[in-house]
Amino acid sequence: MPAVSFWGRESIRSGIAGLALALAAAAHAAEPSPLGLSYVETPDLRLIYFDPALGYLVPHAVATFTNALAWERRVLGWEPYERTTLFLKDFTDYGNASATPLPRNTLRFDVAPVSYAFETYTASERFYSTLNHELVHIATSDIASPEDRRWRQRFGGKVFPQQP
Repeated sequence: MPAVSFWGRESIRSGIAGLALALAAAAHAAEPSPLGLSYVETPDLRLIYFDPALGYLVPHAVATFTNALAWERRVLGWEPYERTTLFLKDFTDYGNASATPLPRNTLRFDVAPVSYAFETYTASERFYSTLNHELVHIATSDIASPEDRRWRQRFGGKVFPQQP
């Protein structure tokens, strides 16, 4: 059986096939989301937003979340069990936010202006006060006793309660 050199015909074919496969995978990974969603991740935050419509808010939202989380850590002594997901959206005509710790720590933030008819705080600090408020909801449900931590480890995270 003759020795096949490193640059033999089979070697070149498999190299070209591997390169084509790698380029196809890279091209597919570079495609934008069909929904127009983009995301930014930090060690504590996964921010999901519609790009380019809400892209201008990303630096402010990341900095504000980081400051609110630092306050929660300092005051409540809370260390999040997992990264929190913040979804910025502009689907309504009224600013609002909601939080749920189950099954993952998730905040949904409507960026529309609030109605001043029933509100008592200024819009300049709306992101910080709203994120801080919603993070308290997450923190109170996410703070775990040692037994809760053991169960979370066994089940691979928080268990979502069954709804009747």
